Amino acid sequence: MSTINFAKPVLGISALSGTGKTELLTKLIPLLKQQGLKVAVIKHAHHNVDIDKPGKDSYQLRQAGATPVILASDQRIALMIEKESPAPSSLDELLEFINPNAIDLVLVEGFKQLEFNKLFLFRHQIKDRHQPLNDEVLAVMNAEHTLAIVTDIDAQTVLQNLSTSKTILNINNTDDILQFILQYIDTEIHHE
Repeated sequence: MSTINFAKPVLGISALSGTGKTELLTKLIPLLKQQGLKVAVIKHAHHNVDIDKPGKDSYQLRQAGATPVILASDQRIALMIEKESPAPSSLDELLEFINPNAIDLVLVEGFKQLEFNKLFLFRHQIKDRHQPLNDEVLAVMNAEHTLAIVTDIDAQTVLQNLSTSKTILNINNTDDILQFILQYIDTEIHHE
């Protein structure tokens, strides 16, 4: 069950900070590309991010009040939009910037509180500390929109703590995670 309305499959990668979301995505994206898929990524940041540099023309144009500013070269295009007042962007708002005709899948890193189809990553150890299977973590694991749990702990241990049946994938087995994502894409495409 997903609350996201987009023309192509959208799949979240959710976890506590330090669990390895970006690390997993950087392993999966090349494998998805090898399957002939075009993948877009939306990464949610909790801090002020600026890809531009003071002194550059694009920076000066933005500072002068232009929005959006599109910076284009032969290799890439960057779209920078200044928001009138700082406020969180919704996932639906961000998806509007992606042309569904140009991609096959959108992977979303973050937005863990939002209810949409996602994989939940869980590691026994993060940032040199133990991560407990506490009520908050179990609530996310049991949530209807959590399609699978990607973890480094024994599947049986996870399952005995859940109140619902979930697919458990080994966080170190990118081939199994890839197959799950490919099946998800196929299901989403044929579901429409």
